[in-house]
Amino acid sequence: MALSTTARSSLGMTSSEWSEDRARDAAQFLQAIAHPIRLLLLLLLAERQLPASKLACAVGISQPAAFRHLRCMVEAGILSINTRTASMTFAIAVPETMRAVLEMTAALSAELKAPEETARRQRSPDRNQDHPPEASRALSSAA
Repeated sequence: MALSTTARSSLGMTSSEWSEDRARDAAQFLQAIAHPIRLLLLLLLAERQLPASKLACAVGISQPAAFRHLRCMVEAGILSINTRTASMTFAIAVPETMRAVLEMTAALSAELKAPEETARRQRSPDRNQDHPPEASRALSSAA
C-alpha cells in the first residue's frame, strides 16, 4: 500500500523521503512504544540505565512482565542491553530520538486533555449563568 504522489506532497514528503519500507519501520517503532507500561519504562530509562528488577518495581509489574516489555523494545532497536555491569541493565539506544518521542507524547497528551477540560467546564453548571458577565461579577463581589 504505497502513498500516492499527491498524498506524499500533501504530507510534505518527497518520494525519496518515504517508502513503504520506511513507513513499515516507523509503524514497528510506534507499535513497540504504544503501551502505557512501555512509555513509563522509557521515562525511567530517559534518566539513566537500570536493571529490569528496578524497572519492574518502579512501575509495579512482575519481572517477567518487565522483561517482555523490555525485549519488545530491544527487538525494535529502541533499547540496548549493557552486560558489562554486575547486573544486566537496559538503556535507551538513541537518546536524542527517544527525547523527541517523549516530548511528542507529552505534547500529544496535553492536547488530548485540552478538549476533555473544555467539555468538563461546559458541562459544569455556572451558578450565575442566567446573568450577563457584568452582573455575575457584581454578584460575586457583593457576596
